[in-house]
Amino acid sequence: MDNSRCSPDRDHHPECRLDLLARLFLMVGTVLFKARDPALQRAVDVVWFVSVAGVAGAVGFAVDDVYDTSAQRTALLVGICTAAYSAVLWLLRKHVPQNVAVFVSLIVTICATITTIAHGNAS
Repeated sequence: MDNSRCSPDRDHHPECRLDLLARLFLMVGTVLFKARDPALQRAVDVVWFVSVAGVAGAVGFAVDDVYDTSAQRTALLVGICTAAYSAVLWLLRKHVPQNVAVFVSLIVTICATITTIAHGNAS
């Protein structure tokens, strides 16, 4: 994503807000990562799960705005980026919310791949 689009002197685009939200939740989870309290451990799971949703939204808006691609390609890129991001979080923390994030993003990627190929938008 072009960072100049997210500068304070520009209008705030949805992908900028979602990107900042995803970064915020990722940082909160990182700060709380080593906490021993079970409630804080669950909080890490939740904020990292929400950060995956923020990444998906930011990638979706950015791909649609910047590249003006078809809905199938946008869904495919969102699925791939979200699957990669959520897989990294899952490798760091193998808990249920991270499992759900990886599973859902892989389903989106598979469905978007099938739809993209079926509609001939793969090239």
